[in-house]
Amino acid sequence: MEALPRETIVDVLEGRLWEDILAGRYPARGYLPPERTLADGYGVTRIRSSTRSAV
Repeated sequence: MEALPRETIVDVLEGRLWEDILAGRYPARGYLPPERTLADGYGVTRIRSSTRSAV
């Protein structure tokens, strides 16, 4: 039996960020809020690598 891939916190955060972008929480052609604001909103301490991969 093949092992299932584990989902990391970065994977979860990236998915939530994409969902929020697609849902219109962050307007098209607009800027994302500062890293600190996003991190607070998602309940994490840093999100830099996730926002880079998501965008």
